[in-house]
Parts: sequence; structure tokens; C-alpha cells
Amino acid sequence: MSPQSRSRRLLAVALAACLGLALTPATAQAGCPRPPSAESAAPPPPAIHEHGVLWRVDRPGVAASHLFGTIHLDDAEVLTLPEPVRAVFTDSRALVIEVILDAAAQAHYGQAAFSQPDAAVAAVLDAPVYARYVGLAGRYGLAADVAGRLQPWAALNLLARPPGRGQPVLDEYLTREAQRLGIPILGLETMPELLAALAGLPAADQLALLRDTVCDYDAIMAQVPLLRRLYLERDLGGLWRLSLAPVADRDVQQRFLQRLLFGRNAVMLERMLPALAAGGAFVAVGALHLPGSAGLLERLRGRGFRITPVW
Repeated sequence: MSPQSRSRRLLAVALAACLGLALTPATAQAGCPRPPSAESAAPPPPAIHEHGVLWRVDRPGVAASHLFGTIHLDDAEVLTLPEPVRAVFTDSRALVIEVILDAAAQAHYGQAAFSQPDAAVAAVLDAPVYARYVGLAGRYGLAADVAGRLQPWAALNLLARPPGRGQPVLDEYLTREAQRLGIPILGLETMPELLAALAGLPAADQLALLRDTVCDYDAIMAQVPLLRRLYLERDLGGLWRLSLAPVADRDVQQRFLQRLLFGRNAVMLERMLPALAAGGAFVAVGALHLPGSAGLLERLRGRGFRITPVW
């Protein structure tokens, strides 16, 4: 596999971990962390904005914009936009997405994913878990030597969703449609910023999350149909509760969420404000960025916008 095609394959899952697929209890296998006790309490559900993936965002004197929650799966039904969503999207003045996945982003991701040999998965993951990891990476088209040279955060991203089936994920589909329709595309973050959030997790946390994901990969993948159904039913509360189930180390989970979800919400809010002020923006971000007191919907309401569910 050429470096360029390998980079594209890795980049295709660059945002998957933000959906929380990796945050699932680990099973008790050799070399794996202990699963949480039965007494572990699930995190509380979001108290607000639990239903709906498309929201009208407006305030007096400005043309309405819309906030759309996506899911990082390459599923045919997910890619079939419901009529209310398609109507708003095709009439929008700009598409605003998390990160523009252009050639420069591909190159940066590919370089960063293999940047530190002494911190690569082969050097830091214990043998029983590493052997299982290499086998799983093969399902994504990576040879053992390539998989072993990945940084832990990149390996985690690789395994955070099912192997691709040759279709774009929803965010990529929206980008291609915007290009086809001549709709300008804006990014809320750069690839270096996103990777700073991922690689900036403490090394021990990256390793713990990767072990969890490798050890319980089959159970994680078994949840994908439920995740898909909850998304198609527009059940943000259900997505939240499924994605944030208790894990072996809750402190690691909380640091992950703070860095990859809540902290990025604050940045995304500030950067979408100019597009919202111009009006007619279609803002598409992962669905878990929407609900809850620290979610984008409530943050927008706190800035004086009216938030109305559309779909």
C-alpha cells in the first residue's frame, strides 16, 4: 500500500473516536483491564435536547442557519438524507464541518500517525493485546508492520468504527454534495488542531483506551447496529447513554470526553459564530456534540440564539 493510500485509509477514521465507539467496558481477557463492577453507575443522560438531529438556529435580524448532528458510519440509510435535511442543506449558503479533509489534511494525518517510533504501538502495547491488535488491524487493510508503527491515538481511531465498505461517511458525503452544488465549505478546526487534541491525551490514557478497544472490539462492533438505529431514530439521549457506558477507568474516560468533546465544543462554538452571523449556514458536526448542558445547542442558546428542532 502506498503512503498516500495508507494515509487516506487512516484519515477516513480520523473523527470516529469522537463518537465514543471506543468507550465500552473491557472484557476480562489476558492482558486486558478489569471490567467495571456491576455497581458502576451510568453517567446521567443529558437533561436537555435529547431528540432531534437537525436544529434551526436563529435570532432577530439574521437569516436562519441549521445545526445538523452526523454519525461517522458509511451506511446507505444514513447517507440517504431525510427530505427536511436535504431541503435545508441544498438551500444553504455555506457548509460548515468539523475539519476539511483535503490533501493537506491527509498528508498531515499520515505523517503524525507514524511520528514517534519509540511511542508506537509495537513498543508500548503488551504482547497478548498487541497480537490481537495486529489481527484486528488486518481487517482494515493494514499489514502487521504498518499497524505496529502507528501511534496509540491513531490505532485507537483505526479501530473505533467498523471496517469501511467503500462508501463515504456522512460528513464526507455532505462535503462531496456541497462541492457538486457549489456550496462553499468552511472548517471549524484544522487537522493539526484535531490531532493536537487526540495526541495531547496523556500517553497512559491513550494506551488504556486502546487496550479497552482491542480487548472488547467484538462487543463494541456488536453495538454498532444499535448505535445506527438510535441515530436514525434521532435519539441523542440514547446515543449519549450508549456511547458513555462505564469503562474500566472512569477518570480516563472523563479526560477523553473533556478533551475530545467538551473542550472542542467551546472552540467550535466560537468559530461557527461568523457563519451564523452571515446566515444560511448548514453546520454539520458529530451528533454527540449537540446534547447536554455543555453541548453546542445549549451553548448557542446561551449566546442568545433561538434553538428549534426541525428533524
